[in-house]
Amino acid sequence: MTINPGDLHSPLCLKYCGVEIDIKNFTPQFYAYGDRLRVLQKNPLAVMEYFRNLVEAILSVVKQGLFGELSHYYGIFEYQGRKTPHIHAQVT
Repeated sequence: MTINPGDLHSPLCLKYCGVEIDIKNFTPQFYAYGDRLRVLQKNPLAVMEYFRNLVEAILSVVKQGLFGELSHYYGIFEYQGRKTPHIHAQVT
């Protein structure tokens, strides 16, 4: 499985980066793509914290048996061209 958190479209990731937004009424069109990209690139630790928390939440659901009984999982993360992370994982 590949976990790509879509951080450029996530109000929560922008919130991690310190942008004051209304998470419940967020509309990406009000924040230009380039502006969102600059905010994320200026705050790499905030992006990683968002990414880590999201991956931990997803893996906790997988560990609880989303795909049946879990015997092992392994994942490696890498950065995309725009310098944001994603993870490739194998779940058995």
